[in-house]
Amino acid sequence: MPATHGEFSLGFNFRPRAWLNFRPEARLDVSDADVFGPVSSNEREHHQPSGGVDCLVKFQAAGSEELWKAGVSIVDV
Repeated sequence: MPATHGEFSLGFNFRPRAWLNFRPEARLDVSDADVFGPVSSNEREHHQPSGGVDCLVKFQAAGSEELWKAGVSIVDV
């Protein structure tokens, strides 16, 4: 089924420490057709909300000038 899709997202950076960064996000996917929902279901929607959180930890290896980052993402669909 042809359809036009779009999305709106809102997020921000929260840095409680210089080396720690949390990035929560809320997202809304939209379509002009009912395309969101289980494939086996006849009850489809024209929108789908979701959210997620990234956590970045910045560190520097001993004796190194280079700054490293490690991250974890959690997404709820």
